[in-house]
Amino acid sequence: MVYAALILQAVFLLTAFVLRTVLHARRTGSIGLRVGSGKRTPAQILGAGGITVAAIGSVVGVVLDLAGSSGFPPLDSVAIGLAGCLAALLGIVVVLRGQADMGASWRIGVDPSERTHLVTIGVFRWTRNPIFLGMLLFWSGIGLMTPNVVTIASAIVALAAIEVQIRRVEEPYLLTAHGDVYRRYASKTGRLMPWLGRL
Repeated sequence: MVYAALILQAVFLLTAFVLRTVLHARRTGSIGLRVGSGKRTPAQILGAGGITVAAIGSVVGVVLDLAGSSGFPPLDSVAIGLAGCLAALLGIVVVLRGQADMGASWRIGVDPSERTHLVTIGVFRWTRNPIFLGMLLFWSGIGLMTPNVVTIASAIVALAAIEVQIRRVEEPYLLTAHGDVYRRYASKTGRLMPWLGRL
């Protein structure tokens, strides 16, 4: 499973970040990166920083597993590894679909002065944050494929950081930018899961 996890890490990085950034730049002239724009709040630092730590930690955990570090025996089985592989693959698909559905509105981070179109189509009909959902599925899947302290901790850090990013950065920005339109959308559509976290 460790080689499959390493391949999936590379696929995720190349498709969800490198390829998406290149395609977005060709389409809009912008790379879509907003994490360094303006003064950053503590919530922005915690959210973006935690997601970055989770991404790096997940890769480090897979490399440690490849080097023969001790795993987490209760989760170390073929069935759990296969379930993790399916979760990671599904995560990649959800991230890529969410990015495609966002179109020109796709970005990493928030610039409070920017006003992008509110996307409610495609996978955004079921979840307000499909890209974050896909990331959680991906890192949780990697944790199940190569269960060790680092990969499992990375998935937990990702969950905490994504919650901060959504609740303290993304949602306040969207409420300010779109007001009642966002409130109506958020009252019908879950934060991460379709049935949970409606406003």
